[in-house]
Amino acid sequence: MTQTKPSLLIVEDNELNRDILKEILQNEYRLFLAENGMEGLRLLRQHSADIGLILLDLEMPIMNGYDVLKAVRLDPELIRIPIVIITANDSIEEEVRCLKLGARDFIRKPFNSTVAKLRIKSLINMQKSVDTLSKVEIDAETDVYTFSAFLYYAKELLRNNPRTSYTLSITHIKGFRGMRSLLGEEAMEYVKKEAAFLRDCMPAGSVCGRFFLERFIVLSPMLPYGKEDRMEIYKDLSRKISANTNAKIKIGVLENVDREKDLTSLIEQANAALNSIQDLYHTDICFVEPDLIKQLENRYQIEREMDNALKQGQFKIYFQPKHRSDDGMLIGAEALLRWIHPELGFISPAVFIPVFEQTGFIVDVDIYAWEEVCRCQRKWTDDGLNVVPISVNTSRFDYTVGDFHEKLLEPIARHGVPNNLLHIEVTESLLAELTKEALATLHSLRDKGIKIELDDFGTGYSSPQALVELPIDIVKLDMSFVRKLDDPREQQLMKGCVFLFKSLNLESVAEGVETEETRRMIADFGIDCIQGYYFSKPLPAEEFEEYLRCHSWC
Repeated sequence: MTQTKPSLLIVEDNELNRDILKEILQNEYRLFLAENGMEGLRLLRQHSADIGLILLDLEMPIMNGYDVLKAVRLDPELIRIPIVIITANDSIEEEVRCLKLGARDFIRKPFNSTVAKLRIKSLINMQKSVDTLSKVEIDAETDVYTFSAFLYYAKELLRNNPRTSYTLSITHIKGFRGMRSLLGEEAMEYVKKEAAFLRDCMPAGSVCGRFFLERFIVLSPMLPYGKEDRMEIYKDLSRKISANTNAKIKIGVLENVDREKDLTSLIEQANAALNSIQDLYHTDICFVEPDLIKQLENRYQIEREMDNALKQGQFKIYFQPKHRSDDGMLIGAEALLRWIHPELGFISPAVFIPVFEQTGFIVDVDIYAWEEVCRCQRKWTDDGLNVVPISVNTSRFDYTVGDFHEKLLEPIARHGVPNNLLHIEVTESLLAELTKEALATLHSLRDKGIKIELDDFGTGYSSPQALVELPIDIVKLDMSFVRKLDDPREQQLMKGCVFLFKSLNLESVAEGVETEETRRMIADFGIDCIQGYYFSKPLPAEEFEEYLRCHSWC
């Protein structure tokens, strides 16, 4: 009987180095290959149960090796997998930094095949021993099972009690990371108290483990009451833990654990229920319902198909015109990403954009959108049309990519598009993770004549701060703001906003304008530009080209 080869993941952007490692290792191992950190993480999450070791380069585009180390260290599913750094740098500082981030060993370039094979084999054998021992390990900080041990004993519990119905629940200390940044290791006392309380109040025949940082997971016999009574019991549990730990507690609950399904997929459902109430102040408990399961299934399908969708041209760019509010002249448009699936048809951006952001795929599609806009601008210019500036949305995750600036400038130069025909849209959420590098990127692009638009103004709580901190030229008032203008107080608020914009020499755009009454009101307030169905819905490139032919902005 042929024994299955152990699996390795090689994350290396240099094709020659990948080929050399492939030649050295392919006879003894099954290999997964990735040319950047983002692709490596996707492969790792898809095949985490199979991959026994990661060979990781440090200097890569899109996501470097240090960021991969950080992501693996924070993921309870991945942290067990040993990482070997492949590098030509022999500095002590780099070695110490990598070891602190969780690296196990180093293989130097150029590769010595004998040394590489021996180090890899030694680490894989060591990890097999660690995996075996981890089944009986207790988390040192909390005295409950580690996640690996929880999985083992939970499966045993389900297997040995086929007639008992079980509930899977995950509890979370809300705001723990903020507490840790303020209190340091003292914040761990909150985690220890929660773990102790859960362990002490669990019914007989339960298993408790530490899921991830401030989250704990429990498999327990299902309570023999009606659903409303069970909800009250969980609310009471939440209140007691909160009182015991002086912290806000949230709980995600999956009842009637299905033994036919993989336990990790059921844990994902309970965790998704928990995540769905993270920002709801008055909601502390969420049960997994069919709608939530459907959302998870949709997410998995999106993750499976998004790479091929990009390669197969399923993503299309639509353009929604922007008109001057006073005389209706066409002065611009916004590029909007649309996914036209060959079987499912139109997939709402509200469905796929969050998944893209959570997986990092958003960077790829944002760059694709930028490239397509540059291509269209070149074509329309060559056709003699009076082209208008097009704004392209960017995610806050784009600005974590080291060479994002270059990725935007390259297609502009290649297509020969004047910089003033391109705008970048950013959201207030960028402020939450605004780094010096991100700010420098925006300043540099703006200095080159690319205008910066602040999107969704009026939906967050940091808008005035954003007007000062971000190098912006244009402010876009969110449609939810615009649609409240039947309220006199909202009208006064908008007048005040417009006064603020003008005092800062900022242009303004009102989104979601649909009626003549709203258009007149917007114009009277002094807002410069209108975007919405009053003038046009978003149009595919071919229809927007015809729209350009019928309008002039000269």
